[in-house]
Amino acid sequence: MNVLTLEYDIQWQNTDANLAYLEEEIAKVQHVKIDIIILPELFHCGFGADISCAEIMHGTTHRWMQLIAQRYDTLVIGSVMIKEKGKLYNRCIAQHPDGKYQTYDKIHLFCQGIVPENTQFTKGSSTTIIYWRGVKIMPLICFDIRFPATSMNYTLNNEYAYDLLVYVANWPAARQHAWDTLLPARAIENQSYVIGVNRTGTDKNSIKYSGNTASYDAAGNPLRTQILSPVCSLIYIDIEKIQEFRVNYPFLDK
Repeated sequence: MNVLTLEYDIQWQNTDANLAYLEEEIAKVQHVKIDIIILPELFHCGFGADISCAEIMHGTTHRWMQLIAQRYDTLVIGSVMIKEKGKLYNRCIAQHPDGKYQTYDKIHLFCQGIVPENTQFTKGSSTTIIYWRGVKIMPLICFDIRFPATSMNYTLNNEYAYDLLVYVANWPAARQHAWDTLLPARAIENQSYVIGVNRTGTDKNSIKYSGNTASYDAAGNPLRTQILSPVCSLIYIDIEKIQEFRVNYPFLDK
């Protein structure tokens, strides 16, 4: 399964520009078969953007995700600032090409920022498992990575809850070491593939981001990544290999 990740400098509170830019970048690599596209946290506006950037479901950004998913016959994953029933959510949307979609609302809201996330957003209450082309995927968002209980994999009748753990993020360069440490840790403890997608650049709050999008196998080893462009990278995951690893090392069996 081919996974396309995009890390880039998100234009502050400019949804139209960000979506147009991403569309161009994805089109440049359309010669490659893509099964999943993963975008950073709040890829349409940036983390800490004004709540005026919030959209309803089936709004501009969600419709764009539907368009890309259908055009390239792929699953598109990324988080969007969503307003719903008077509340605001940092919501990860997993958009299928047939129009169906699944969502996950960020559970662990970052409260140490210039604009504390927990003063604006409503926390989610449960995780989500996405079933896609024989792969079970759990999407989480940025600060969630510091809470291992949230991503805890489990087995039931020798079936694991998920095979691929995805983190979409706006993770600051100042805490890069934690990002580089926690991603492989989550892979090892959950015997799962892990992919973390982060942004680059500097936002309007002068917070710097260094990207460092990364991926790991179930043993915590980095996956081979093909750099397609300064923005796009391709990662290959093999579910048969992870299943073999779990049989040989059944650490999570209870």
